[in-house]
Amino acid sequence: MKLQFLLSILSACCLLSGLDSEEPKVIGSHDTITAAVGEDVILPCHLEPPFDVHNLTVLWKHNGAAVHTYKSRGDNLDAQDKSFKNRTLFFHGEMVNGNISLKLFNVTEQDKGVYTCVVPRLDSQVRKGNVTLEVVPKGKEEEIEDDPTSGPSTDENNLSTAHIIGITIGVIAIIVIVIVIVVKRRRGQQEENPDDTVL
Repeated sequence: MKLQFLLSILSACCLLSGLDSEEPKVIGSHDTITAAVGEDVILPCHLEPPFDVHNLTVLWKHNGAAVHTYKSRGDNLDAQDKSFKNRTLFFHGEMVNGNISLKLFNVTEQDKGVYTCVVPRLDSQVRKGNVTLEVVPKGKEEEIEDDPTSGPSTDENNLSTAHIIGITIGVIAIIVIVIVIVVKRRRGQQEENPDDTVL
């Protein structure tokens, strides 16, 4: 009876941690994106786990200004700041996979700073992500590429906190179950062979 209760609690904990990890979250970039003046650059942003957002509104902002708006299954550039006119591109075909990255053409010095991608009606606690763009003078990008301390790190393979918690709870649950089974078997063997325990 106690074993069943313990297993029920552990199963509920694993189920709840699994549900929490499945909620789509908007993920920007932890790394600074660097581009030279005049280059094109992709500002990465996606949903994790992948989630189809083509029916939702997606906003990109920079210092409060509208950079790009996707709404009603298409680009809505009426409110776009004039400094970004004809310089942005959304990857429409990738939206079904949760990719809401933005391509920015012909980068200028004024483009540097923090960009925010927002999915306002996403059923999630995390509806926005940030991307920092560093703009360098033309010709300086080679120096940055040669510098091993700069550039993006490879944290794409890192697990999210929710996944780590879920895996940890699962491993602990398995260990507890194995311990309970071993203890029960030993008690059962002792009850079957009471003469063997007394020497």
